[in-house]
Amino acid sequence: MEGPTVIKLKNKYYLFYSANHFHNIDYAIGYAVADSPYGPWVKYKNNPIIHRSIVGENGSGHGDLFEGIDKQLYYVYHIHNSSEKVGPRRTRIVPVVKQWDKKAGVYQFSVKGDAVIVPVMAEK
Repeated sequence: MEGPTVIKLKNKYYLFYSANHFHNIDYAIGYAVADSPYGPWVKYKNNPIIHRSIVGENGSGHGDLFEGIDKQLYYVYHIHNSSEKVGPRRTRIVPVVKQWDKKAGVYQFSVKGDAVIVPVMAEK
């Protein structure tokens, strides 16, 4: 696992991470929850939340969360260059859905796989 990001919401810690080797088409992102930054961490049962089966492109991993000016939570990550080669990798951004699970007392995260943002490269 690599590319960790930890956020704290309502006294719980959420660790987002990438798993599988970055050369693998199944490089993906999941998360785990803990009461302390020291753990123990419990992996989300429906991992991964970002994977080629969800966002439609190989090697989707290693990124970070941010809040947009629209107050929407997003995850920025990279994908493989194409179905034939890994690099140079490309950037993608996907809206994150955060839902409170009252019974479990935690947030559950997913992404809007049909709303992936493909950044445009500026001309030199």
